[in-house]
Amino acid sequence: LPFTPVIGLASSTYAVLVSPGPEFKPWDAVKGYPTVLGITKVQGAVFGGYMGPNACAGSGIQHPGAYAIGNHPKDPDAFHPMHFSGVQLPGTNRSTGLLLSTAPDPAWLNEGDCADKAWNLSMPCCSAAQKVDMFAKYIDPLNPPANLLPINCAGPRHVLLRDLDGSLSGTGISNTTILGGYTRRRLAGGVDQGAMVVPGVCNYRSTWGAYVCLPGQQSSGLANGWKPDPIPSTGILGDPQMFVLESRHDDREIRVFDPVIFSLPGSGQVDLVTNAMDQGCCFGYGFCQKRLNAFWTVLPTGHTVAVNFTGSPGRFWRVWLPYADPSAQLLLQFNIGDVSDRRYLYTTAAGRLPPLTNGPPTLKDGSAGGSYYWDQVAMTFTLKVSGGDMYEIRTESVLYITPKLAMSVADFYAQQTTFISSLASVLGIDPSRIRIAKVVPGSAVVDVQIVEAPQPLPETPFNMTYNMDLDSSVATAQNIAVQVAAGNITYPVDLSKDPTYFPPPPPPP
Repeated sequence: LPFTPVIGLASSTYAVLVSPGPEFKPWDAVKGYPTVLGITKVQGAVFGGYMGPNACAGSGIQHPGAYAIGNHPKDPDAFHPMHFSGVQLPGTNRSTGLLLSTAPDPAWLNEGDCADKAWNLSMPCCSAAQKVDMFAKYIDPLNPPANLLPINCAGPRHVLLRDLDGSLSGTGISNTTILGGYTRRRLAGGVDQGAMVVPGVCNYRSTWGAYVCLPGQQSSGLANGWKPDPIPSTGILGDPQMFVLESRHDDREIRVFDPVIFSLPGSGQVDLVTNAMDQGCCFGYGFCQKRLNAFWTVLPTGHTVAVNFTGSPGRFWRVWLPYADPSAQLLLQFNIGDVSDRRYLYTTAAGRLPPLTNGPPTLKDGSAGGSYYWDQVAMTFTLKVSGGDMYEIRTESVLYITPKLAMSVADFYAQQTTFISSLASVLGIDPSRIRIAKVVPGSAVVDVQIVEAPQPLPETPFNMTYNMDLDSSVATAQNIAVQVAAGNITYPVDLSKDPTYFPPPPPPP
């Protein structure tokens, strides 16, 4: 565009819909929710002559700058990772011309796009009590009090560039990570929006608007000496990866439980992640008051991450760690709050997976990905996630009954199978739904749990009919028809299904 910086390579946008392009709209506007999957791999690229703000220096021409790489300034919700190798930079000033980071747009801070709430930084972190309704309190989101952080869509602040061989960053160290979108440093208290970094491990480069994190670091610069236990083989924050938490509940565009609070326990580092931008167009307005409860962030493998909600979350979620190595693991501690229903793990192939019975998994116990523990008293769900996997967390209601039987404990255990099958027959349910929780000695007093029958969670149609006006609907349909005719859509894409998931493309020939 005229009077804007030159960008050699802009970050890719993975979304269900973008603007139709000329002659009606520009190409660069995102008009639909991001997809879960999406990665860009750049191999052997040559970026020549990018001098940053000094472009055309000495020519007498005022130039807004030239940069090798830039994040998409109009992609509000997610940044899908970019992997680089074999990069050459002839005539490029790596210090000033490599990366142009763009922060979240302040214009998104309105009720129709992203913002209706702020975070009170003056209160101890982290609880729903810190969430402030800006518009109910007539707070200007562009000029808030010093103690309030407006919660904006923060996809641009989750830039994730992986330098596989050190050729991009110039470090010469394989798997150097650049975490960008920080036109300013992270807030000193550690509570902010954007990928979490640890002082002393990740160093800020103002000319890139980014933090550079090197693998293999064994200590942090935090005053309390925090470090994960155990230290991962990749080091502290040595392997940041895109992570996605998506609600599968049928009210996933309406229920409000954002921001979701991701934190590294004990470090003070927090990422406040909000739900997706309202992409609707209803009654001539540019919004429909619908925002998808899906959350994209960057989390380091080999670490424990706490996940807190500032509202009542949905009954069904999926968690994704799609591009981490299968040997990499992440431990998630979900704090559910005061919702008493029980959580469990479910897969279409295996059905309901049994929980651990001797306590939560840890990163050093050798347990596999998918190991989990539900603490009914603390209302916490602890899950170990392996790289490349997706997990479905489901909710069930549980009925507790406590019959008193005229028999000894030994007699009860001898007839336990008969008791369960008889009770199931009387209730008209499958015996697998009945569990014996506890047997009290004396005349046997039995604590019995009756759970919901697990069913495959249907892929509910995602109807965007009410999220756009007629003109937009017609333009979208025409655009898809053109792309199919041109052969640009070469694998099945059914937009009546969940827009946050596209099937992966076929392997190259």
